[in-house]
Amino acid sequence: MTDMKHTPGPWFANQHHGFNEWIIGSGKCLPHTCTIRFGKDRPEAEANTHLITAAPEMLEALVAASKWISYFAPECSTALRVKSAIAKATGTPDERKGD
Repeated sequence: MTDMKHTPGPWFANQHHGFNEWIIGSGKCLPHTCTIRFGKDRPEAEANTHLITAAPEMLEALVAASKWISYFAPECSTALRVKSAIAKATGTPDERKGD
């Protein structure tokens, strides 16, 4: 995935003590990739933080799975969903939607 434009993974999350927020970054870029702020919705913010920090690895896994699925079953619904998710994550047009 050398042509990806996002901050390379892995990403890590740390709770910013004294503030109601999670700081997400790769350790390779400053200041950081993003901040998740929370108030009363701390469990939801924490769950979102885990999902966001997993994004680079999930995208890499989807790209790898897409190659395999496309070879064996290119028109199955799973292959189309995987391609759509990759398009959304990379900001490229989704061929299914005619973007």
